[in-house]
Parts: sequence; structure tokens; C-alpha cells
Amino acid sequence: MTRLKPPTAKLLAVTLSFLGLFISMHTLAQQHWGDVILDGARQRLITSVHTCQQYRIYIDVPTSQPPASGFPVLYLLDGDSTFSTAMQINRNKQRRTKITGYQSAIIVGIGYVATGRDMFAARTLDYTLATGTTTPAGAGGAELFLDFLETELKPIIGALQPINPTKQGIFGHSYGGLFALHALFSRPDSFDTYIAASPSIWWQQQAILHSISKGYQLEKNLLITAGTAEDKKEQRSPEIMAILALRKMLQPAKDLVAMLNAQPHSGKLQFTALIDEDHGSAKYTALSRALDFFLL
Repeated sequence: MTRLKPPTAKLLAVTLSFLGLFISMHTLAQQHWGDVILDGARQRLITSVHTCQQYRIYIDVPTSQPPASGFPVLYLLDGDSTFSTAMQINRNKQRRTKITGYQSAIIVGIGYVATGRDMFAARTLDYTLATGTTTPAGAGGAELFLDFLETELKPIIGALQPINPTKQGIFGHSYGGLFALHALFSRPDSFDTYIAASPSIWWQQQAILHSISKGYQLEKNLLITAGTAEDKKEQRSPEIMAILALRKMLQPAKDLVAMLNAQPHSGKLQFTALIDEDHGSAKYTALSRALDFFLL
């Protein structure tokens, strides 16, 4: 039987000790993890009778007493990705109301139970407008989705807290921005304030522009944003460059605001260029601008 020399035995003991510590830490790392909870926020599922889709609805209600006119309400499309960010921005600014001048507002996120490709298909159907016989398969459900918002979701929110019917806004990004514009031009009384972040004006040969009646005069509040890096083609593959050429964001957004600004309008109209933001990051920067525009 070979007897270990003292240095070798000591090294073995240290190695076993570290091994035991590693196993212990690995086991600990696998335990005690739970779902992230947004304190004070709530959610529920709603299956729409209009769209036949199932939605995950998120809501954050101020802890303060409602004003005499009721709480303003901001509805967020793509709520699975926008709600938590907007909620935190809103809460942070409301903690300093004497400085910011912010009103307390209810934030409602409209998300999906579906995930991945199914979620993308669901939002494509809900957020795009019908264009007659040229409507692509799986698109063109914006009118039914607007019916859902107006006749199903809004009454549920209104039953929870006193709300201000003249101070309701909607935020949408990309296809969601396209939907916000469609709601504005087709049923303007649905909301008081519309925020279209990086709207997909390019969709179906700019069909949204053709839906605007001649001599249209804006009577609601409209904010359009776009990132200055959204259409940049540097260091992009030829495939991506081809897509960007067909799906321009920045200039069409500017052109739409200029067109609306050329007509008399009683609503507040604003375009904001988000410096160095691309299509993905512009959504989150736009949320802060949206809350300022809606609540100040």
C-alpha cells in the first residue's frame, strides 16, 4: 500500500475541498429561483370574441387617489415587451410629480399568450390593415382588433378604476405603430393621443397613406418617432440591405408628419428623431418620449 507524502495529501485534501465547494455552489445555483414579479402590477387572460385570439393583459394602477376627472390610461401594444419598461418609467416620474408635473396614469399592456413565431403571426394579423384582394394571408385584422380594444378591453379597465374618457392614449411600435396610425385615421375618437414609434408605413406599398382622406385635418394628439440608425446600411449583408431598402422607417415618418403639418390641425403634432437608435432599440427610447407626450 502506497502512503502519500504530506504535500501530496495536503494537495488532495485541498482539491477535494474545492470540488465539494463547486458541487455545493452548483446545487445552490439550481435552487431558489422563481418567476420575476413586478410589485403592484397585475395580469389576466382575455379571449376576444372579435379576433378569437387570447391576450395577456397587464395593468399597473397608481396607488394615489384618482383625480376628479379619473385616471388617464395609456394602452401599450406588444405589452409582453413594453409593459415592464413603461411601468418603471411611469412610476419613477410620478415619484417626483412636483418637479415633473406628471399626472398619475394607468398603464395597460396588451400581450399575447402565444410565443415565438405564433406570437409574431398573431400580432401581424392584429396590427395590419386590410387592403382588399391584395391583403396578404395572415394579415388585415386591424379592424377586429380595434373592436376588441373598444368593446371588450376598455370596459374591463373602466370597471376597475375611475378613468378619464378624454385622456386615453395608445402606443405602438413597428406594426404596432402602423396600427396606431390606422386607428387614428379610421376611428379617431378611439383615443385622445396616438404614439406611433417607428411605424411600418412601408407596409403594402404604404397603404396607410392611401387611407387618409383628402384634406384630412388632425384633431387628436400624434407623436411619431423613428431611430436615426434604422435605415443605415453600413456593415449589413446584401440580404439585409435589400430588406431595408423596401422598409424605410425614418424618412417616411418625417414625410407623414410634414404632410399632416401642412394642413390646419387642432391636435398636438410632433416628430422626434431618436439619435443613434436602430429599429429594435428605438422602441424602448420611444416609451419615455411617449409618456412625456401623453402626460405633460
